[in-house]
Amino acid sequence: MGNSTSTSTSTPPEPVASTTTIDSTNPDPGKQTQRRKKPRNKKFKTLEEEAAYLAKLTTPERAFYHCRKENKAFKKCYSQWWGVAVKGAQLEVDRSECDELMTVYQDCVLAKIAQEREVAGLPSAHPESLVGTFEQDKEDEE
Repeated sequence: MGNSTSTSTSTPPEPVASTTTIDSTNPDPGKQTQRRKKPRNKKFKTLEEEAAYLAKLTTPERAFYHCRKENKAFKKCYSQWWGVAVKGAQLEVDRSECDELMTVYQDCVLAKIAQEREVAGLPSAHPESLVGTFEQDKEDEE
């Protein structure tokens, strides 16, 4: 047991992106959740491998990585809608459902970028940028 304690203290801390998650359905997206025990992606065997990968990414790339489930849901919905629309068949998927999923995905990405900016101590985003508009909308909701 003594070796495992010394090993965990000698490894560098994981980047914020790998230890903090934002649930796009959570009313408080800035709130941190508990530490994960497994990597988000099955291609990584350990959290350390995932953390090393995330450390090499830019902030938007980390946000896209973090929100890939929301992106997958949107793409699946849109592909179903588009495939049926092209064939001229009866639409089973309403495009407004896909638009809602796109909004969820976009909010996830913007929340993650805003969170990383805050953690890095950066000033507020320009008010006319996507992140700045997102931050202002969240402040107006509160």
